[in-house]
Amino acid sequence: METTTRSSVPYVFRLLARAYPAQKLSGAAFEQSVAILQGSEFSGLMTLETRTGLLARVLFQQGRLVYALRGEVEGAKALEQLRAEPGFNAIALHPLEGPALVLALAAVFGEARLLGYSTVVNVPVLLERLGQEGFSGVVALELGLNLRAWVLREGELLEGSEVPEGEQRGRLSELRWSGTPNPELGAVEPATAARAAEASPEALALASPGELEAAAEALLNPERIWQAAQEVIGSRFGSRAAGVMERFRRDYGGLESAQLLQSLSAQIENVLGSYYAERFREMATLAEDSTPSAGTQSDSRG
Repeated sequence: METTTRSSVPYVFRLLARAYPAQKLSGAAFEQSVAILQGSEFSGLMTLETRTGLLARVLFQQGRLVYALRGEVEGAKALEQLRAEPGFNAIALHPLEGPALVLALAAVFGEARLLGYSTVVNVPVLLERLGQEGFSGVVALELGLNLRAWVLREGELLEGSEVPEGEQRGRLSELRWSGTPNPELGAVEPATAARAAEASPEALALASPGELEAAAEALLNPERIWQAAQEVIGSRFGSRAAGVMERFRRDYGGLESAQLLQSLSAQIENVLGSYYAERFREMATLAEDSTPSAGTQSDSRG
């Protein structure tokens, strides 16, 4: 099914994104980001906001891309649309492990028996009942902003959060899932992954999601960023562009690539508007054949 989402998927993905803080991934294009996440065996959600404000999420399991959701479109079709996007306003990561990751997988491949049901529940009693039923799947309980989850296999509790004592008022979800292997939705084309590895050899050996932003930054070319700024500023300021670029280089010349991209984008948007800021970001992050030609480049002082 690729055009109609089950209610459990967006609900659970929103729940997990809210419960597990986002880590912004700066400056990387979609294919490059996916290549890094695959190489680093990332598990969790990638959240993307398109230029039109549409929200998309991609689920990874140990680097395997297993599910994509873009608006109301899911699966391979959603992945195809994401690859065709000209760019994104934001890309963020929500690393998941243990019961949280199983909950995400159960939302995609399992079946929801309860979903966000507001109730008063005694968790020990509930788990005992599910054990007697031989339940396989995930139980999730939302207690305000706190999410707790437990994984069961044929009634046996495999792993989970600390079990609260007594009755708790919250939102209960029960998702059946046998835990069978799931297919990989898609992979970055070999040429793209190879380029990412060549650009940043360390990126594909990352084990910590906390280092992913630095890996994505390594894929950015600072000179390409300056070239893109020169092209956009030159198209609007003409002979005055040299003075503007000199000021930019003086103010931002010491920044790392991702910070440089963000700072120049903000300045261009303040001065010229969002259209030119988007144009700058596209030129700064696209492949090298999209950068300005040598005839349009200025000297090292802008």
